[in-house]
Amino acid sequence: MLYAFFDETGTHSKSRITAIAGFVGSKTQWDDIEDKWHAVLSDFVDKGVCTFHMTDCAAQTGEFAGIDTPSRNYIITQLSKALGNVGVQAISSAVVIEDWSIAVTDPVFLARFPKPFDLCFDDLIRQLWEWATKYADGEIIAPMFAHQPEYLKRMVNAGAAYGAEKWYQKIFDPIAFGCPVQVVPLQSADLISH
Repeated sequence: MLYAFFDETGTHSKSRITAIAGFVGSKTQWDDIEDKWHAVLSDFVDKGVCTFHMTDCAAQTGEFAGIDTPSRNYIITQLSKALGNVGVQAISSAVVIEDWSIAVTDPVFLARFPKPFDLCFDDLIRQLWEWATKYADGEIIAPMFAHQPEYLKRMVNAGAAYGAEKWYQKIFDPIAFGCPVQVVPLQSADLISH
């Protein structure tokens, strides 16, 4: 069994890009990442850091408000190394909002993909399927997405539609949703999606 974790970025009105990104790997790889992740963040627990959130880390806000720039850079570097050294596979999809606004006018297309996020979600599932058919050696992939209230209903509906398809059933478990504060691999997806 392989596990894939994804997070989104750029779903607010001032964004230039909407993207969904994350990683797929084995339980052993994710266990290794979680151990390293906890080790890095534990050095900053006394300063209020419990959960990695790239936006807060980069902007020195939230849990990272009291962390100086060298320390924040250290955290990002060490967490990136934890991901890179274990060999999980990155998968992403992105849409440039300005291009979307200019090019996407077809009402049929917009009914299926009302926002760039929806297109990224569909593309990401298809990319993950393509990667799995080439490299997963028949292992089932359990995909999890960070809980995103605005898009949850559409992701659930899309997941149900995919689940009815034979191509999906051969490779994927049903789509699950989680909170990064509870699921460390979703924090790693936040790092790359940012």
